[in-house]
Amino acid sequence: MFGFIVLVILLVPMYYIPASPPFSGLEGHLEDPFDAFAQLSQNWQIVFATFGTLKLTVCIYFSKNSTRYVQSYYE
Repeated sequence: MFGFIVLVILLVPMYYIPASPPFSGLEGHLEDPFDAFAQLSQNWQIVFATFGTLKLTVCIYFSKNSTRYVQSYYE
């Protein structure tokens, strides 16, 4: 949760930092969250991949914690 909050806070100043064409989109911003949400709304495959990655991360985190619990139970 901490990483998510930090990244959301960093999106605000990165929107106002001008960038050259290799590092920016059409409007010249370093990060453009409005363009990201527009792309998410127009392409279901990006949404599927994003939530698939989120689901996999949660499963890995849960399996690590449950394995630690089971190992400590049998010691």
